[in-house]
Amino acid sequence: MSSFTATGRAGVSATLLSDYQCLGINPANLALKPEKENKNITIGLAEMGFSVYSDALNRINLSSAIFDPGRKLSNTEKKQAAQDFAGKALTVNIDFLYGGISWQSNGGNSGYSFTVRERAQWYSKFSPLASEIMFKGINAQYLNPLTDSLEYYFQNFNQKIDTVNGEIRIDTVGASRLLENALQLSKILDGTRIAMAWNREYAFGYGVNIINHYKFKLNLGLGIRYIQGIGYLDLQSSGGKYSAIISASPGLGIKFPEKSKDTSSLGFLPNSAGRGIGFEFGVTAEINKKWRFAASITDIGSINYLSNVYTAKDGPLQSLTTRGFTNYNFFQNAQQFDGFQKEMILWESFQSRRIQLPTKARLGGSISTLIFNAGFEVVVPLNNAAGNIIKPLISIGGDMKILKMIRISSGLMNGGNYTQTLVPFGITYSPLRGSYEIGIATRDIFTYLRKNNPMISASAGFMRYRF
Repeated sequence: MSSFTATGRAGVSATLLSDYQCLGINPANLALKPEKENKNITIGLAEMGFSVYSDALNRINLSSAIFDPGRKLSNTEKKQAAQDFAGKALTVNIDFLYGGISWQSNGGNSGYSFTVRERAQWYSKFSPLASEIMFKGINAQYLNPLTDSLEYYFQNFNQKIDTVNGEIRIDTVGASRLLENALQLSKILDGTRIAMAWNREYAFGYGVNIINHYKFKLNLGLGIRYIQGIGYLDLQSSGGKYSAIISASPGLGIKFPEKSKDTSSLGFLPNSAGRGIGFEFGVTAEINKKWRFAASITDIGSINYLSNVYTAKDGPLQSLTTRGFTNYNFFQNAQQFDGFQKEMILWESFQSRRIQLPTKARLGGSISTLIFNAGFEVVVPLNNAAGNIIKPLISIGGDMKILKMIRISSGLMNGGNYTQTLVPFGITYSPLRGSYEIGIATRDIFTYLRKNNPMISASAGFMRYRF
């Protein structure tokens, strides 16, 4: 998430993160000794982490998507983009910690913490036909069977081609009626997954030591969070099975057929679309004051969405007015998706819908000395909810002190939503005997040397204090 101290070591955190940063990871670590002796309280403000990964774009186009949102794609570039995104994925993660505070006893017997954060995830993977429609809009061949190559449509709709004097003549009357036999959405979207979850979380965690021998300690932890669901989307079609559900805060500006009631708000941020409770449990074992092993389950629970709740039914796509995505910028595309969802998806209104949180299991181990920390971690998705990773994520990594106040970190990460092995890197600076800490990290330092499968990311914190 936004834990910049762990990002650089490939996210290895189940055994190494403590204080408020372990909420959402492993609350049992609140019962560890404070990282800096006699500094029981840790406070952090405005920590952030984000990443954008795509196996559909090269490094130049992904950079353009983020840093040049005003760029417009030409028709030729749209055609190429439709081909590039066919069967390929885009993953976006954004996490912002408004504030966190924790207290840990000097002996490591117990600890508690409170955090407030904003968390958003996006994952999309388009079928070839869906990719063409998303980027080309009304210019897609499916909607204009007379404008480009007709072979695809005649193969799919069994239209006749007559030959006169050795020339091919298209039955234009039959061709103009192709959309009367339009494909079902489940067929157009077969192989497509679009998943988005944006939550605001208020979390409390408690950790306690239950076994305390000289060579062995065992800690248990519990976390509970109140969640405001700002937006949720999960559309997927595979093997003829098609489903879609959406719920969005009225503050997001998406226009739905029916006006929905507003729900709770912080005032200066978008109102929530739903509310829920989540839990997390963790256990950490420490051996010989050096080895640690941990296990946790996070995001147990659900959100009950109440605002702008719609599910979708299958049916034919016969028309479209949007001209498709104008660039690679995913923020602008999310806004343009409003046009697609109104015309392309056959929504049916629901009063409310309860959705599972993206539950995950985490296992890890590490070794710590005065000079370095090193460990491994495996994160396994336990359901298919939007916001969860697609497959298990495996990480190995560590950090090392190179000067009294500077620590560098790195590692390897593979799996999750990524098709490329990533090499994170981070640096942390802790002056004033650890009373103040700042740092920055990236989730893949070698992305700038690779042309394909790029990852653009950053994790940073500049206001982290201990006393």
